[in-house]
Amino acid sequence: MKSIYEKCTNLQVLDICPRDHLWGQEKDTFFKEFFESELFTGNFKINSTLTNLTFNRFLAIKSKAEQYKNFKNLNSIKYLNQAYNNYHRQGQNNDIDMGLWPGYKLIPIYKHVFLDDIELKKIYS
Repeated sequence: MKSIYEKCTNLQVLDICPRDHLWGQEKDTFFKEFFESELFTGNFKINSTLTNLTFNRFLAIKSKAEQYKNFKNLNSIKYLNQAYNNYHRQGQNNDIDMGLWPGYKLIPIYKHVFLDDIELKKIYS
């Protein structure tokens, strides 16, 4: 990842997918460290060129708009294949707290008991 955000000078679209399925504490640790990485905290060319960001197998309910504040031109954030593959999560509230997403609207792409695809689209006044 580091070579992408350090060397790309006009990157507009980025898709991110963890190497394999992660579970339990390993998954929580990965996501925490990822959103605290230089990609989100640093100042790189990608911060002004990126317009569309897609996450595969990340959970939108564990994120918020504030994490993306350094990306000046980001219009769309997609969360694909959000797997709720734990039977015990069935029926639980997997809804996103839109209070954490001011300036964005939620667009459902696909919804199933154990899998959701959504897009968070920036609202321009």
